[in-house]
Amino acid sequence: MSAKALADSVLFQVQDTGRGIPSDKVETIFGRFQQVDASDSRQKGGTGLGLAICRSIVQEHGGRIWAQSVLGKGSIFYFTCQTVEALHRFISIEVGKTTQSVQKKQIQKHQMLPLNRPPLDPYPLSPYVAWAGKRNRDTLLEMFKQRLPKNEGHVLEFASGSGMHINYFAPHFQHLSFQPSDINSEVFENIRQLTQETETKNVQPPIQLDLKEPQTWSVLNGKEFDAIFCINLFQVAPIAIADGMMECTANLLKNSGLLFIYGPFKVDGRYITPSNEEFDRTLLSYKVPEWGLKDIADITFAAQKHGLDLKERIDMPSNNFTLIYSFAPEVG
Repeated sequence: MSAKALADSVLFQVQDTGRGIPSDKVETIFGRFQQVDASDSRQKGGTGLGLAICRSIVQEHGGRIWAQSVLGKGSIFYFTCQTVEALHRFISIEVGKTTQSVQKKQIQKHQMLPLNRPPLDPYPLSPYVAWAGKRNRDTLLEMFKQRLPKNEGHVLEFASGSGMHINYFAPHFQHLSFQPSDINSEVFENIRQLTQETETKNVQPPIQLDLKEPQTWSVLNGKEFDAIFCINLFQVAPIAIADGMMECTANLLKNSGLLFIYGPFKVDGRYITPSNEEFDRTLLSYKVPEWGLKDIADITFAAQKHGLDLKERIDMPSNNFTLIYSFAPEVG
């Protein structure tokens, strides 16, 4: 068991080395009368209420609880407890339910942060990241269907994380080979497991790729890609990584290829909605130096240094953008 201080709470982590939990049960185990295997209640006793009670207690105190697991290796359970100051704020909100209800209607009216958004935390497989990654993926899928090659080809994902994106998109493009990559090799097991569970045949084994270290790019042995995409990276990465991303893209992308970057951004130094401004304020409150919304102009400046131009800027649901870059046409 370990604990870590966050901006307004303490994150506790409890790890075991048991049999693990299937990915489709990681959330349902927190429901009432739920167990990983129905035979557990007969063989080992218990009613399946323990985690449901834990979640109820944690939420009553303004915290959250979730789990990550790898079959055959064990599970990690996380829960947060708010600091005294944050708990006081939470209690005042609970006491003022009527006022809060009015505030919710005002927030919805002015398109502030979605009310069902899980809290932010710095862990890559957190509930927030899962929620953020899923809410626009069907819109992204339709965009890819219009722009990815119709014939055989290769697609690379930068910063694949848990692998949820690449394993969702790949089955819709059986003629394309999808290559996940990440700087952190510790996530590779999650990617492999998800690929196996979804029975996705056209996702390659993940590779370690550091956008700031050109020597790591040689792992691809000169392979060129028809498309490269990156989802929800820049709000939790330094803007300096844009230069490495564009240099890497210039080395790996075919002349006719496209680079897709999805996420929330500023536009010419401005927030496009109150929601984005509030989201940026939330990111900055965590005091993590690289966290915060980046400006499209800064990313495009990095692209132009390496011969890439912003071809399209597509407005997406939830106040996000997809930026599409391609090689600038040769003059003369």
